[in-house]
Amino acid sequence: MKLFKQSFYILGFVSLFLTGLIWPRISLAADLSVSPLIIDQTVTERDVINREITVKNNTNRKILFYAAVNEIVLDKDGETIKEFVQAAMSDRSQSITSWIEITRARQEVEPFGEVKIPLIVKTGPTVVPGEYRALVSFTPATKRNAAEAEALAGLSSGVILRLSVAGQLNEALKLVSFKSPSLVTDSDGKNFVLTLENTGDVPVSPTGEVIVYNHRGEELTSLTLNQKDQLIKPGEQVDISTPVPKTTNLGRNKVMLALEYGQQKAAVYDTNFYYSVPLFYLALAVLVLLLVPLLLTAWIRRFARVNSVHYDNEEARDIPVFVNQTDQNDKFPTSDNDINLKNNP
Repeated sequence: MKLFKQSFYILGFVSLFLTGLIWPRISLAADLSVSPLIIDQTVTERDVINREITVKNNTNRKILFYAAVNEIVLDKDGETIKEFVQAAMSDRSQSITSWIEITRARQEVEPFGEVKIPLIVKTGPTVVPGEYRALVSFTPATKRNAAEAEALAGLSSGVILRLSVAGQLNEALKLVSFKSPSLVTDSDGKNFVLTLENTGDVPVSPTGEVIVYNHRGEELTSLTLNQKDQLIKPGEQVDISTPVPKTTNLGRNKVMLALEYGQQKAAVYDTNFYYSVPLFYLALAVLVLLLVPLLLTAWIRRFARVNSVHYDNEEARDIPVFVNQTDQNDKFPTSDNDINLKNNP
């Protein structure tokens, strides 16, 4: 029985001690009321939001207080603080505390009075999309460190700030190549082929045309691209082709590519060149290439025949040739056709 009484006294003493330690803090927190209780905002990069928080004194005495900002994690309902996040665990691109501007100096509110506290939110240039939560607390205290400790302990009145950063979807299309045949005739089944790569975050369906000009800059024809509305997924690379038009002009043609894609109507341009030779001109060129060597060969043969020496076998005759030895008794006189062995060269 005596042991029971001692335990009862000890328990009562501890209860009184804890009540005396905690109750003043709770009552001090209740001395101030804050509105609004929750601020919900959707922000983007380089956004600036100005709000005003009302702090009201519910007592008949003047209260000194400090403001503190802490990043928090809410429960699944989004209205109850689950835990506080240490500032060292986050960087500026993902830290809501670095975006909030509020006076950190000691402030005071008169008995049953109220004050307006400006709150400014400025997001940075590289904000990571997501959900961010912070508690802007107001704690009665005479020193800042004591106020910050009580704010982290959850013993302060405050405003829950919920910020949503929408994801910035990027639409980007890259022209990998734009090819055209080097030579086109009337019967060629060739195509203009462009290779596109989606380097963005959302699917895109490009539209546009290919315009063909002759060497004088006159438009010959235009061709519509992607008539079937082919969708290019992020990271995907596809080929889009269109037939090369048949043309009767001879010469060098210019091909102009113009594409548009995305909600902002971004554009892609490129140029290429090819030569068009209709079959008539091609056949004529082949004919000329074949006839010229034949005509040249015939002319060379005729020229050689005209300038050559002609011999008639029927008019040929034998001429006697004698070897003469000079002698007074020779019966045969010296002739022009004779070979004189004495005439040494």
